[in-house]
Amino acid sequence: MQKKYKEFLLTVEFEKSMKSNHEIQHENDKKQAELFKAESQDVDIDAVNKVTAQDFEDAANEEYSKFKFGNLETDADKKGDKTSTERCLQRHLVLVTQRKLGNDSKTLLPQGHWQEGETLRQTAERIVKEQIGSELQIKFISNAPCGFYKYKYPSEMNGKVGAKIFFYYANYKSGNPTKSKVNWLTRKELDEMLPQKYSNAVKEFLIEETY
Repeated sequence: MQKKYKEFLLTVEFEKSMKSNHEIQHENDKKQAELFKAESQDVDIDAVNKVTAQDFEDAANEEYSKFKFGNLETDADKKGDKTSTERCLQRHLVLVTQRKLGNDSKTLLPQGHWQEGETLRQTAERIVKEQIGSELQIKFISNAPCGFYKYKYPSEMNGKVGAKIFFYYANYKSGNPTKSKVNWLTRKELDEMLPQKYSNAVKEFLIEETY
């Protein structure tokens, strides 16, 4: 009974559902064709002579059969230019910069120190402008961080033994970096270039890509 009732509800929903303009035109075309075949006086000559819904479908299918997808490999892909956003068009890219940590230079996401009176998001927005440049237009997704990474200092500094880095999601809109050289990396490239523990923390909040 439940299955029959479910089928009944689906049937009623289908019968009462709104039809698209194309479906309505298709029904009117059939009606006019039958009237024209029967040589009825009620036939609408203008409706018969215009492009029918079936004509439109045939033309659309013909156009679709000739369509060819564009080449996804860009000039940046061919040159191996990781500074360009016009690469790996089917993947999400993540912006990274080179940061001086002690005597070493590390590939990391933009980061900096929190200043008293700021919210964490305000700190993130300021850091991007200071380190990357104000011409790079991005949109932060949330007021709350999407992840964090904590680490210990080699030795105690100002009474502190370590720090915690909060990460924020932000979408690229337009513009180019002006204050530092950046790279736009795929998930695989991130895994290869970021420090291992840092990379593991970043993976926790990035959407997994299996292709």
